[in-house]
Amino acid sequence: MVMVEDDQFKINRIQRVSFTNDEVKVLNKTIEVLERHGVHTTPNKFLKKEAIARAEEVLDEGK
Repeated sequence: MVMVEDDQFKINRIQRVSFTNDEVKVLNKTIEVLERHGVHTTPNKFLKKEAIARAEEVLDEGK
């Protein structure tokens, strides 16, 4: 846990994941398409943004 502004805490954790060859191919193709349209990303950044977006969708469904 790391202390941030206003006495808030931010939890940093490392999550290890593994992918099948097919999943890696899909991920690579997705990143290639994004880069063709001017978006530079890495697999880690892409997966983090996707995880956050999916979590927000789940939270919105619960409202």
